[in-house]
Amino acid sequence: MSAPRKQAWRRRRSTLVGVGVVGFLAAIVAFAITAQNGLPGYLPGVERTEVKAAFSDAGALRRGDDVRIADVRVGYVSDIALVDGTPVATMQLEDARPVYRDATAAIGARSALGQKYLSLTPGTEAAGRLPADSTITDTTPSQELDTLLDTLDPATRDAAASTIRNVGGGLAGRGTDLSDGLQALPAVLPDLGTVSDALSADGGAGLSDLLTAADRLSRSFAERQQSLGELVSQLDPTLAAVNTDEGRPAAETLKWAPDTLREARSALDSLNGPLASTRDAVTVVRPGAEALGQATPDLRGVLREAVRPLDKVPGVSGSAGPAVEDLTPTAANLQPLARQLGTTMDQAAPSTQYIGRYSNDLSLFFTYFADALKYSDTLGHGLMIYPIIKPESVLNNVPIEDPTVHREAYPPPGGTFDHYANSPIGERR
Repeated sequence: MSAPRKQAWRRRRSTLVGVGVVGFLAAIVAFAITAQNGLPGYLPGVERTEVKAAFSDAGALRRGDDVRIADVRVGYVSDIALVDGTPVATMQLEDARPVYRDATAAIGARSALGQKYLSLTPGTEAAGRLPADSTITDTTPSQELDTLLDTLDPATRDAAASTIRNVGGGLAGRGTDLSDGLQALPAVLPDLGTVSDALSADGGAGLSDLLTAADRLSRSFAERQQSLGELVSQLDPTLAAVNTDEGRPAAETLKWAPDTLREARSALDSLNGPLASTRDAVTVVRPGAEALGQATPDLRGVLREAVRPLDKVPGVSGSAGPAVEDLTPTAANLQPLARQLGTTMDQAAPSTQYIGRYSNDLSLFFTYFADALKYSDTLGHGLMIYPIIKPESVLNNVPIEDPTVHREAYPPPGGTFDHYANSPIGERR
C-alpha cells in the first residue's frame, strides 16, 4: 500500500473512532436521563404499571416528580393532563406493583421551595385490583404555602411578611457571618440547651416574662432608629479602643472582674445596714421636709419683703449707738439698786400674794372713790366721811358668836363691795 493511501486510511479511521466516541457519549447521556426519569420505551425489559389519579388542584406537581409509597420512591409522574377540566396525573410504578380499588393519592411537598411528590396508598387486596382504564378519585389536592397563609388573620400575615423581609434584609451580604455562626453552633448548642431548660422551668413562666419584657423593650425602640444608629456610630470608637492590642487589656480586665465583683458585692451587702438607717431617717425627716416645703412660699415672701426694713437697720443702729453708750454707766449704777429691789420684792411677795386676792375690791374702791369726788353739796363739800361703829365690829372680835349678825365684818375677796352694794342705804352710811 502506497504512502498516500495509508495516510488517507488513517484519517478515515480517526474520523470513525471520533464519531464512535461521540455516539457512545451520547448514548451514555441518554441512558442517564432515561434512568433518572424512567421513561418507558428507553429502557427495554423494564416492566411498569400505569395508574391515573384525578385531583381538584395539582398545584406545582410536575412531570418527572416522584411517586412514593410510605415515603419510599416507587415510580414517577409520567404525564399531567387536563381531562374535562380536572387535572389527571399519570403514574408509572416499578415492578408491576399492584394497585387496588380503594387506593388513595395525595400531593405532598418535598421542600418549602415548592417541589412536590405524589404519595400513593395502594389499598387492600380485599377491595380487588384497580382496572387498567380506571382513575383513582379519592385524592387530596396540593397544599401550597399561600393556602396555609390564608388561614392566618391579616395582622398575623402582615407580621410574618415583615419578619421575612427584615430577616432577608438583615442576612443580605452577611453570608460569611452566617457561615461563621453556623460553624460555631456545635459549641453554642450545649449552652443553648442549658438556657432552654432554664427558660422552660416553672411551666415556661420565665420565658413568658422574658418575651413580655422583650416586647416592651422593642416597643420602646419604636421611632428611635436614627438615634440608635447614631449611638452605634458613636460606639464604634469605644469598641475600637477596647480592641486595642488585640483586646489584651480588656481580657486582663475581665480576668480580674470576678474577684472585683465579689468584693463589690460584699461592700454592697455591708451597705444594707446604713441604707436601712438612712431610710428610717428619711422617713422621720419626711414630715418636717413636707412642712418646710409648704412654708417655703411664705418664707420666700418674708425674705423678699424684709429687704427694705433690713436696709434701714444699719441707720437705726448707728443713731442708737450714742444713747446706748450713755445708758451704759446708768445701767452700771443701777446694779446695786436692782439687787436691793430684788430683795425687797422677795420679802414683799407673801404680802403681795395675799393682797392680790383683793385686787378687784381695791379696783372697785378707787372707782367708787372717784365717783364720790365728782359730786359736792351747795357749800362746796365734795367728800363727807362719817365714821360708823357697828356692833359686829366689836362683837366679831370676841370669841362668842352673835346670833343676830347675819353678815361678816371681814368678807372674803370679792365679797366686800358685793355686800356693800346689796346692803340697805342706811347701813351704807
